[in-house]
Amino acid sequence: MHSPQPACQTSHPDWRSRLCAGDIVAYRFPHERDGDEPPKVRPTLVLAIHVENGQRIATLAYGTSSGRPRAPRLLVPVTDPDELACASLRKPTVFDAARRLRVPLDDPAFEPHPVLNTAVIGQLTGAAAARLALVQRQVTRGSDRRLPWGRARPSCTPAPIKHRRNRPLLSCKPPDRRDINTQSGG
Repeated sequence: MHSPQPACQTSHPDWRSRLCAGDIVAYRFPHERDGDEPPKVRPTLVLAIHVENGQRIATLAYGTSSGRPRAPRLLVPVTDPDELACASLRKPTVFDAARRLRVPLDDPAFEPHPVLNTAVIGQLTGAAAARLALVQRQVTRGSDRRLPWGRARPSCTPAPIKHRRNRPLLSCKPPDRRDINTQSGG
């Protein structure tokens, strides 16, 4: 899926300090469903870098070259030959921001290149970089209502349901005739 040497990037011994949105990293992205196979190393797009409690956190988007149909709203396709070269991708790849996760930069699932000592394999350029900016706005603006592949939002709380009774409840059992006759005086 990716070439061993980045086409538009130089090696840096501390790649974590320079990691930024638009970088493509080698990462063992978890499967959608639990299974026996361990996650394979795949190109993964860095959507954003955040700092939480003094620790740098990366938001990563799943990358695939399979032709499986996906919702286009949160996709970042890389198809141009020059863009593929700068991203160090061998074939057209789509990064799916609907399938994303947040990880600390010291996560052992990052797979640094053994010689270059960096997990960064390339960068988005051209139309793919412009598309990333649009997708980032959708995700940060909150217009992405879909939960990342079935994971529950921790901030979600159930809302109380108010029941209104517009009319009295009717019994399914017909009234006893003797009760009606005694009430009417007859």
